[in-house]
Amino acid sequence: MILDGEVFDANEFERIANLPSKDQLLSKLVGMLNSPMAKLSSTLGSPVSGLLGALEQLNSKKEG
Repeated sequence: MILDGEVFDANEFERIANLPSKDQLLSKLVGMLNSPMAKLSSTLGSPVSGLLGALEQLNSKKEG
């Protein structure tokens, strides 16, 4: 097969045919970009929720 002036054998053509679609590649890219942001958000939010839990426990002890 000839593509853009280059000759491709069957193995090369099959490799190109099995590449992911543009939409699949964009989805993977968005997922990779989103993952670190989600981890950062979780890491930053974790101490705050722990602090809130501790404050609620202190408040219940004072009331009880």
